[in-house]
Amino acid sequence: MPLYPRLLIARHLTRPLVALTQAAQRLATGERHAPLTVPAEKELADLASAFNIMAANLDRQEELRRQLVADIAHELRTPLSVLRLEIEALEDGVAQHTPETLGSLREEVTLISRLIDDLRLLSLADAGQLSLAPEMLVVQDVLARVAAPLVPHAQQYGLVLRIVDCSASNGSPPLAVYADPQRLAQILHNLLENAMRYTPSGGTITLRTAAMPNQHILFEVADTGSGIATDDVPHIFDRFYRTSRARDRESGGSGLGLSIVLRLVEAHGGTITVDSVVGQGSVFRVLLPAAPTV
Repeated sequence: MPLYPRLLIARHLTRPLVALTQAAQRLATGERHAPLTVPAEKELADLASAFNIMAANLDRQEELRRQLVADIAHELRTPLSVLRLEIEALEDGVAQHTPETLGSLREEVTLISRLIDDLRLLSLADAGQLSLAPEMLVVQDVLARVAAPLVPHAQQYGLVLRIVDCSASNGSPPLAVYADPQRLAQILHNLLENAMRYTPSGGTITLRTAAMPNQHILFEVADTGSGIATDDVPHIFDRFYRTSRARDRESGGSGLGLSIVLRLVEAHGGTITVDSVVGQGSVFRVLLPAAPTV
C-alpha cells in the first residue's frame, strides 16, 4: 500500500485517541467536558462512550459537592445568626441573663452540634468506614427502648404512638433481629421523629414489626400525617431535602434524618421503601436481616 493512504488510515484511527487524550487533560485541569464524538469503530466507540459517562458522573459529583457545601452553609447560617444576635443583645444590655435566654442559646448550640454529628456519620458511611457492632436483639426490647422516651413527646403534641408486635399478638416466638443496637435505635428514632413532625395533633403513629420471608424482620412506621407529594417521594432520602423547609427547621430537623436512615439501613444489608398519599399519611418500611428465633 502506498505511503499516503497508510497515513490517512493512521490519522483516521488516531484522531479519536488524540481527542480522548486532550479531553482527559482538560478534565484533569478542572475544565468542563464537552462530550466526545463517538466514532464508528466499535472499540473506539466503547472507549469514547465510557469516557463520556465517566466525565458526566464527575460533573454530577462536583455539582453535588458544591450543592452540599451551599446547603451546609445555609443550615449553619440560621443558628449562628441567632447566636450572634442573642449574644449581642446580652452584651448591649438589651437582654438579661435569664434561664430562658441561656436555654435559647443552648438550643442553637445543640442544633449546630447535631448537624455536625449527622454530617460526620454520613461522611463515614460514604467512605465505607461506618463501624457497626451487630448482635442478636429481641425486637420487643428494641421497641420498648425506642418508644419509651418518645411517648411523652407524642402526647405533648396530641399524637397517639402505637406499638404493634405481630409476634406477640399471634403467640409466635419473640422476633429477633441481627443489628447494631445503637444504630437500629437511631433508625427507628429518626423515622418516628419524622412521622411526628408531619402529623397534626389528633393523629396516630404506628410502629409495627413482623417476621417476613427470607429471614428478614419488618419495621414499619405509619402515620396519619400530611403525606408526601408524588414528585417529592424520589428525593426524600436526599441530604437537606425538605418537603416543607420552614416547618422542618422550626421543629429542629436538620434535613439529614432520612438520609442517615437510608445509609444505616444499607450498612445493615437491609432495604427501606416508602408509600405515601397526600392528605392521608405515609408508611416507611425497613427490612433487616433476622437473627435465629430465641
